Amino acid sequence: MSSISDWPDFYPKNLQIPPKDSQDAYGEFFRLVREPNPLSPQSFLATHEEQPKKYLSFSDKSEIINVYGVSFWATKESIIRKRKSLPNALGKMKIAQGTLSPVMGKIMKTGDEHHYTAWLKKTCDVHLNFSRIENE
Repeated sequence: MSSISDWPDFYPKNLQIPPKDSQDAYGEFFRLVREPNPLSPQSFLATHEEQPKKYLSFSDKSEIINVYGVSFWATKESIIRKRKSLPNALGKMKIAQGTLSPVMGKIMKTGDEHHYTAWLKKTCDVHLNFSRIENE
């Protein structure tokens, strides 16, 4: 069982984060990153950390909750499609591959078919389980 001190301090107290219907993080996933190997925690920031006012663009509670998580994709093909669909925002980013485990946090399928949001614990060191698989 997780204690409240395991989760990032920026999670709002008025929202259930991670959501009750999320599951233990587990499995192989892909993520878009900017930095070369070895990856750092900076490659796994929550959307809220990168865009602190992003939640203001949503009215749906579940979308707001997702802003406090980190995006992952279940397949390489799906992350390639996502990058191609947003060339200005994601076009220069590279693909990292790795695994998530229950000690890292919670995860839930969100958004499109292969997209997941993970709510990662403060000291999970997720960056140590991922590496960039594209080099150019």
